[in-house]
Amino acid sequence: MTTQNRGGEGTLTVQLGKTQASATITVRLEAKFADPASPVGAADLFPADTSADVTDGADPPLVVYPSDETMFPRNLERVAYQWRAGASLDLFEVRFDSAVASVHYYTQDKSWLPSPEVWRWLADTHAGSSLTLDVRGLSSSAPGTVYRSQPVTLHFLRRGGSGRALLLVHRRSRSAARHAFLADCIQVLHRPG
Repeated sequence: MTTQNRGGEGTLTVQLGKTQASATITVRLEAKFADPASPVGAADLFPADTSADVTDGADPPLVVYPSDETMFPRNLERVAYQWRAGASLDLFEVRFDSAVASVHYYTQDKSWLPSPEVWRWLADTHAGSSLTLDVRGLSSSAPGTVYRSQPVTLHFLRRGGSGRALLLVHRRSRSAARHAFLADCIQVLHRPG
């Protein structure tokens, strides 16, 4: 964890006399934690390599909320993540990944409402950018096969709203009129005063 509990990219500049050098640095937010009701060692049951995960058929988890390409204002309190899965799956890894973050949560439930602190980690780290959410599941009595949901891209506005409006934007629509309307909504959301 960083001192601000967020990841990101920045420029580091040093100067000695008249000589100056700059470099781009990336601070990666990495966290793994589990619901207290989850079995001890839950994280160890999910291999880091996802290439052997099963992604088709009836058993893989299906993220049902939020939907793919949803955009969140940063001043949103937090979001409950929800998924469905085959009846045999009883342990889940909820994964939020990007170039600057890897946050994994382990639970036996089919939904998760992160704490305000964890929500801030995700929203602040991804202000003006996005992350990918997916859910992996397995049967704790036969953990050899891991099933993985579809990837869901989530976007975060660079700034929070004014507190007078809340906007969740589903960005699938490609119509110019809808985009113009959404752009106006976002401007209203950011209008000071």
